[in-house]
Amino acid sequence: HCLAGRANVEKFMTELPTSTHKPFSLDCQPIAPQTLPGQEPADPMILVSVMGTVQFGSIEATPPPAQRAFCQSFVLGKDAATGSYFIVTDNYRFLTDN
Repeated sequence: HCLAGRANVEKFMTELPTSTHKPFSLDCQPIAPQTLPGQEPADPMILVSVMGTVQFGSIEATPPPAQRAFCQSFVLGKDAATGSYFIVTDNYRFLTDN
C-alpha cells in the first residue's frame, strides 16, 4: 500500500483486522558497527529474529481463524540524539501456504 499523510495511515491501521501473535522463538544478536580510524565508535545495531504463529480475526469466533506460522527478522538502530531505538529494516514472512 502507498499512503500519504498521517490521517490516511491512521485510517489504514484502524481498518486492519485484529491479530493474535504467539511467538515461540526469539533471538537477539548485536551487529558490530564499522568505524573508520579516528571516528568515535558507534553503538551496535541489534538483529532480532522471531518465529511463531498468528491468527487474524477474533479468536472467540466460531470456528476460530486458522493459525499461520511466521518468521520475522528486524534490525534496531539507536538514535544518537535521543538514545531511543528505531526499526532500520523489517522482514516478515509466512511459513505456510494457508
